[in-house]
Amino acid sequence: MPLKLPSQISAVILLMVSCSAEIWAAPSGEKEKCTHLKVTAHPNDPPYAWRNGDQIMGLNIQLARKVAKTLNINITTHYTGHWNRVLSRVAAGEFDMIAGLYKSDQRLKVYDFTESYSASNISVVSLKKSNIIYSGDLDQLKHYVGATVMGDSHGEKLDSEIARSLTLRQPISLAGIMNLFAHKRIDYAIHGRKPMQNAIRELGYEDIIKIHPETLSSSLVFMAFSKKSKCRYMAQKFSAVFQQMKQTNEIDALYEGNWNKWIAQANDNKH
Repeated sequence: MPLKLPSQISAVILLMVSCSAEIWAAPSGEKEKCTHLKVTAHPNDPPYAWRNGDQIMGLNIQLARKVAKTLNINITTHYTGHWNRVLSRVAAGEFDMIAGLYKSDQRLKVYDFTESYSASNISVVSLKKSNIIYSGDLDQLKHYVGATVMGDSHGEKLDSEIARSLTLRQPISLAGIMNLFAHKRIDYAIHGRKPMQNAIRELGYEDIIKIHPETLSSSLVFMAFSKKSKCRYMAQKFSAVFQQMKQTNEIDALYEGNWNKWIAQANDNKH
């Protein structure tokens, strides 16, 4: 004879089963389970990301692949053009995720961010002949013409201060900044320290351009999912894996490995 449970116990069991199903399922509102991620990244931001033919490589991509493997998700990475195009195509839902992005209030409207997994130093670089003196005060740059890559954001406060105080051109890439330097159309630029070091070294501009030692800002780096992607709920799952990886210093090791890989690739391109 089957055992008949009291109605109260039956109700509790049903509730537990229901809750378990919700934990492992995609969050409410998600109609489809995420099984594949289309990912893109900055085409010229080594060692975080850089273009290699029609693909993107670097720390951000390698990290995205490792997390996706942990979560049993397929992933494909794509070169999608200059940085501003990357931002717009992910925002439109053509791609699921940007591997590597600074956070701002404006970007929060179109992307769901993971927790940060790294930080990037933003610096001021200038033509040596311009005799610019920069010691951390943006007012020291007011009477010069500068540049920053179109679409770059360094945080809401700094972006506002830059827009209010400085005259900046906005080429679509770091290569565009270096071209402006070569033709002496700008006196300085604001960009990530590592990528700028690489560009100066690769072009042999050490005698022309200097990087000022004072850091303009240190911006946290995140991965960002399009709010139009069915995979946007994966941001929380990526964050959980990042926490585990940071405890073992695995991300630091990946950073150094990709930095060395970029240097080796840049040396090969010279020959």
